[in-house]
Amino acid sequence: MDGATKMRRQLSWSADIIPGGALMGVNLGMTLVEFKALLCKENVSSGMNGLVKFDNSPLLKFEESENGFSVLAADISNVSYEWQREVMDIGFDDGRLIYFRVISPIDTRFEYKGKIFGDIGLGEKVECLRKYYSEIIYDDVEEWFYFKNGPIGIRVSATDDFKDNEFNGLINSICIQSHRFLDVMDGA
Repeated sequence: MDGATKMRRQLSWSADIIPGGALMGVNLGMTLVEFKALLCKENVSSGMNGLVKFDNSPLLKFEESENGFSVLAADISNVSYEWQREVMDIGFDDGRLIYFRVISPIDTRFEYKGKIFGDIGLGEKVECLRKYYSEIIYDDVEEWFYFKNGPIGIRVSATDDFKDNEFNGLINSICIQSHRFLDVMDGA
């Protein structure tokens, strides 16, 4: 796909979550320059740190950091801390998009609406992912659920309701990552 084709892409707050592939209609591997250009098309106020709104999304603020963006729902009110507005974290390495992490915020009306395989999203039971993965593994140090024997490039966190291989906890965070993310985390 050439750069011009990529630039016609539209962001969507309800686009499917594709493990190891895409979220918001944006493919992992996109360059930081392309991603910023895509955001600027959706900008509703001046400047890169302005407010952004696109297909089905709440009003969002993309705060750029050294390694990506923290995405806040601008209209969430009555929070004690700014981080309680966070709905997404986006990571880049060497100028390439390597992961998306969607987070269930304090006010779930603002959470990401896309679903894993068009089927399972934030607020649903981890157990629901068994139809796609034969093995669910919980890492109690990292506090993430990992999956075997299915599409790679995804992990989820959930409320603490699990025991004896019954994963009834509700998904409160979904992270999709590229192979490059795994290499960065392993120090390669």
